[in-house]
Amino acid sequence: MTGDDRRRRAGRRPRVTQFSLFLPIDRQAVREKLFRFALMRELVARNPLDTVGKRDVGGPSVERDRVLAPEEIRQLARMLPASGLQSRFVAGAWIILSTGARVGELIGAVWSATGHGASKLQLTAEACGVKLGFVDLHRRTWYLPETKNQRDHTIHLSDFAMSHFQTLAALREFEPGAPGATVPWVFPGISGDGPVGSKTFGKQLSDRQREPQRRLAGRTKALSALLLPGGRWTAHDLRRTAATLMASLGISGDVIDECLNHKIESRVRRTYIRDRRSVAQAEAFDALGSHLSALASAPAAPRPDAHQRKPRRMHNVHTSATVQA
Repeated sequence: MTGDDRRRRAGRRPRVTQFSLFLPIDRQAVREKLFRFALMRELVARNPLDTVGKRDVGGPSVERDRVLAPEEIRQLARMLPASGLQSRFVAGAWIILSTGARVGELIGAVWSATGHGASKLQLTAEACGVKLGFVDLHRRTWYLPETKNQRDHTIHLSDFAMSHFQTLAALREFEPGAPGATVPWVFPGISGDGPVGSKTFGKQLSDRQREPQRRLAGRTKALSALLLPGGRWTAHDLRRTAATLMASLGISGDVIDECLNHKIESRVRRTYIRDRRSVAQAEAFDALGSHLSALASAPAAPRPDAHQRKPRRMHNVHTSATVQA
């Protein structure tokens, strides 16, 4: 019996230990929710856990290298509509593939002409653990004032990306209690006053790539709806695939780094080269969009695990002749 157990039996409170930001992973999530709650109500100035990752608290440090092959992208175009995935998330998958955006940036996207104050939207985004970004369909841009790399980033929207953002625009909902006003979030939560959970998209993808015995209660039964020949894939793997496709199209590495808003390793280059290559970025995004459009519209080969019925042997000579004819 521990000291805390004895205190509970005696009707006293357990001893409070010193507060620590670094806790086991399962408890770290509770701390994150606590600080987001406080940030939303302006009880704290910032979330001190923003820069604390899973690796800092004993999580896995293995780097993923999963990239979707072109044939898998063709299969994905056929599988996504039949997967039972929400229409918004179907469009979201293609948007990550065509823009290289991070999941937190996707979930934090808002429509540019919302009529809502940017400061309030920023507070909500920070409280939800996502990055605020403004999607302007007229200018064909997606502007993120602050990103993981502590700098702004503008994504040019290709025709392919625009088509999926237009799909999302058609799904816009009216704001509760405000006649005529629409919800500003591209991926709104149930209440409409903020985005969906930052992990919702990943869970939706993961649930459709499970073994039957690992199905979670109350979740989708379409366990193999998004399984691809190359194995399990995540939303972040789509971002890596976007970079790989750009490289296969002959786009230079420095332009790809700017398109994906990678932090430039060289301090000298970061300090002295201030050009973000916006024209080259736009050309790269357009080339990527055209390539994805061609892949998505091309017929996919049958899935290896598909069960194809074998033709029955015809015993009747007349019938066999008819079939051959």
